[in-house]
Amino acid sequence: MALDCVTLLRKALAAGTPLETALAGSEEFDIDAHNLVRIDAGSAGLLLDVLKRLQVTGKKLRIIGLGTLIAAYLETLGFADVAELRSRVI
Repeated sequence: MALDCVTLLRKALAAGTPLETALAGSEEFDIDAHNLVRIDAGSAGLLLDVLKRLQVTGKKLRIIGLGTLIAAYLETLGFADVAELRSRVI
C-alpha cells in the first residue's frame, strides 16, 4: 500500500497519534518519493530514525520512486539497512 508521507503525518499529528500507532494495521508499506527533489542531512537523519523505529516493530518498508542520486545518497546513510530503496524507472 503506497502512502503519501505528508498526508499520513498530517493525519497522525492531527489525531495526536504517534506514527507507529497510525501504521499499526499495516505490516508493510511504501513511501512514495516520486515528488522528492532533494533532502538535507537533518531531514534524512530524522526520517532514518523513524524508519528504524518502524523496522523494530516488524514493518517491511519500501521507499519507491527515488531519483538515482537521492537513492544513492540515502544508501550511503544506511537507509538500505532498514528499507528497500527503489529508484524511478526512466
